Amino acid sequence: MGYSLKDRGFHEKNSEITARAASIAVEQILNKYHKGKVHSVFNNSLNLQIGERLVHIGPLDNGLAPFGVGLSQNDAQKLLGIARREQQVTWNASAKCFVFTGGRTVSLKQVKWTNHLLQKSRFDAVILTNNRKLLANRMNETKWETGLAQTADDQKRIMDYLSESSQKWNHPIINKMAELISLTRDEKQIISEAVFNYWIGRGIGLTPSGDDVLTGMCAALSVLGGLTTCFQEQLKTYLLEKGLKRTTPIGYEYLYYAVEKHYHTHLLEMCMALIKRQKTDLLTALEAMKKIGHTSGADTMIGVLLGIKAMNSE
Repeated sequence: MGYSLKDRGFHEKNSEITARAASIAVEQILNKYHKGKVHSVFNNSLNLQIGERLVHIGPLDNGLAPFGVGLSQNDAQKLLGIARREQQVTWNASAKCFVFTGGRTVSLKQVKWTNHLLQKSRFDAVILTNNRKLLANRMNETKWETGLAQTADDQKRIMDYLSESSQKWNHPIINKMAELISLTRDEKQIISEAVFNYWIGRGIGLTPSGDDVLTGMCAALSVLGGLTTCFQEQLKTYLLEKGLKRTTPIGYEYLYYAVEKHYHTHLLEMCMALIKRQKTDLLTALEAMKKIGHTSGADTMIGVLLGIKAMNSE
């Protein structure tokens, strides 16, 4: 992503880790809240809970969440070596660093602040259709694993539906996808609460598959414009009323930013590649998406393709 690090970013004398990049959302969080704790710890990253919001800290090589702080790979491992759930963390505003119980600090003094807002862009409908088919076919050919499909036949049907223009299918999961497309048109016979009840929190994992689909769909609609306001406003209302009761805290956090059109850097890069003719950039972005979680990348891509399909069939 072009970020440079002048030194190792770790100073043995004061146990300080120097972050390389951070989302502007993190700055906004820290302007409001100063005390928090370690919310969750994984093999390669962790989440802090600062006030009401989460802050993700992990290797910048893995991309940056819309509420993320990016470290070098080595520094991420050093931080994970001392981090424990419920460990107290304080934001020192004057020193511009997180202070963990025990003395370890993560400095944001040298970060590159990143804007994760996805703006509407012009696109060619023919290029968009061709790219949708290419992506769906490549995912099908390389047998991407999705958390939505119960069988290989289910997965093939889903990808065929996403690659083809026809809306007339009769399959349980595809019928649910068709309901999402209907919501983008604000079709009153479709009750948004019932639709979101099906998707939000559906599946296992830190970010359930249904959440990933909705995030990907929001991203596609954000960059393509047109249908996005209706769908995302309905989803935002649902999230504020019921989101935390329906899904995981991390799944909720990504959706919280998705309805405001802020996304992970890998997803931003995918959406910008979608509207271009160059296939190399598109396939490179697809490979980056594949590395997100166990099935999260695939499920998010299904949402992206669903969003394109909604636009293609206006």
